[in-house]
Amino acid sequence: MMDWRWRKGLMSDFFRLLSVVLVLNLIGACSSVPVMPTPAAFLLTKTIVLSATEVKSPTPVTLTTWNVTEIATATKPEQCQPVAAIPKQLHKEWALGFINPNLTHSFFKQRDAGMTAAAAFYGVKYIGLDAKDGSSYNLLPSLLTQKPDLIGSHNDVSAIAAKAKAGTIPFVSVDLMPVKFDLHPYGVPDATAGKLGGELLTKGIKERLEEKWKGKEVFFLGFTANSIPACVTRVDAASKAVREGLGLDEKHLLIIDPNVNSRSPEAELLIALQANPQAVFGMIPCWDQLGIDPYKSAVEAGYTNRILLVTLGGDQSNLAFLRTMPEGYYGLVEFQPFCEGWSWVETALAILEGIPYQPYEVRSTVTQSTVEGRYVELYGSK
Repeated sequence: MMDWRWRKGLMSDFFRLLSVVLVLNLIGACSSVPVMPTPAAFLLTKTIVLSATEVKSPTPVTLTTWNVTEIATATKPEQCQPVAAIPKQLHKEWALGFINPNLTHSFFKQRDAGMTAAAAFYGVKYIGLDAKDGSSYNLLPSLLTQKPDLIGSHNDVSAIAAKAKAGTIPFVSVDLMPVKFDLHPYGVPDATAGKLGGELLTKGIKERLEEKWKGKEVFFLGFTANSIPACVTRVDAASKAVREGLGLDEKHLLIIDPNVNSRSPEAELLIALQANPQAVFGMIPCWDQLGIDPYKSAVEAGYTNRILLVTLGGDQSNLAFLRTMPEGYYGLVEFQPFCEGWSWVETALAILEGIPYQPYEVRSTVTQSTVEGRYVELYGSK
């Protein structure tokens, strides 16, 4: 018969063995349960505790861009306002092509200078061609042989835009933008420009109504071209601003359009002056010369004291004319062609880089009281 003490020891060994097996099975079962990842904060803390000298802060990935102050400094004396935050490191050295209408015209020459300067500043290639008042579309093959990444033009917009769309090349025109091609809009904000001009003209008329025009009947006269959508928008906005500013009714708002009237703008202005001999006229054209030529004809006819002109555009030639203090030429809204060109390049780069951009804006107005300082600032004293 087995001794009871031996049996007791055997049973104890058996239970010990059974306990070990149960523990091992439990561990095996637990190992099949998915392990939750340790939070990053905990890992970082743990690393710092175990080996602080081995911890390295990650290098932040930041996109360094040119700021407003840097652009204003680079574009002195114009001090252009950027329309996009352009990265200091671009994806590539982009090539931008633009067909200018005529670089002998001071406005287009200044705009091209802005494009050239901006391209140099941002480190990209600018290909500027001159149509010399000929066909811009005929220059397109020459432009495309230079493999631009984006193209633009002022004239022949529809034809060039269609060709660009077929070739999947981004197209950014200036001022003239048919919507049917779903193109990138860029250029002078026509409604804003017209409104600024109308407000400036209203100010000038009110000053005269306090003195030599006191008690006079006032007409607003806008020179437009209904074939150019920008002109319609600009002159309509100017007309609205003057109407609201002076409380004019519809019969005192006149429009001269060379596409509608059989006579020239100069002849139409003289007819309006002669038909209303006791009235005075505040005038705004779609662009500078469209108003300056009729203005000069009225001066030659002896109507200087009955007209007040504000123009839209303000390139060097018109600032120079305003600088001579001609009676009846109150001031202008300056489109800043250099900045328009500079900002065209920014808009083009923003499109190519895939970053946001804002519309180009006009803010500056110049009168006879400020033209001398502005002219010297931009072009020197000569």
